Amino acid sequence: MKLYEKPLLESFSGSSPLFVQNDFVMFPKTGHMFTITDSNDLLMVKKILDTDQYLTVVLANNDVKPMSKGYPALYEVGTLVYVFDSEVKSSGKIIINVIGLEKVEINEAMHDLPYRTGAMTIIKDVMSSPEITEKKRILDIFSEFLHVSKTDMEASLLNNPLINKEMITNIIASLISIPVHEQQKLLELPDISLRLNVVCQYLEKEIEKEEPSSLLKESLPIPPDWN
Repeated sequence: MKLYEKPLLESFSGSSPLFVQNDFVMFPKTGHMFTITDSNDLLMVKKILDTDQYLTVVLANNDVKPMSKGYPALYEVGTLVYVFDSEVKSSGKIIINVIGLEKVEINEAMHDLPYRTGAMTIIKDVMSSPEITEKKRILDIFSEFLHVSKTDMEASLLNNPLINKEMITNIIASLISIPVHEQQKLLELPDISLRLNVVCQYLEKEIEKEEPSSLLKESLPIPPDWN
């Protein structure tokens, strides 16, 4: 089954464990690799690997008073992900590779499990502006940011039907090195075009500084069958 076939999302029950992050925001249609070492997280991952392979990645909101049991407060919006690959190391840690499926609103459930869970409501972002025009705009700016040929980048991405404006915008949003609370704001924006505009404005400002290459985070390459 391909990662974005409709049956994959149809098999989602509406709830999942919460994979809480202190310094990382996951975006839909992007990939990431996590190394699991915490004992509670290991139990959580082993459970989902034996069942439906869904997690919800959510950022801890450290500006808010912690909840009961010392749990950090969470932002209400995260990203539902699917674990498409995993490896158990001899040390006991687990490496998982995930793909972001959808942005979700989180309603955390009370429970006695050693990890947190919640019910998810899928949030569909607005796609308000022309696809090709905006796709070309962000690719042109990103190629200038990276000091690579616009022609080469457009040739590989602009007319690729498997890579749309949302994917490109979210991949670049996840790569740029800005504070996590600012990336969370990008995730929560309800309109893809608005997110694209904010990302483009950031890139344009960094281009003026002429030091763009150090401002990218590492990212997991997207599998060729992700769509």
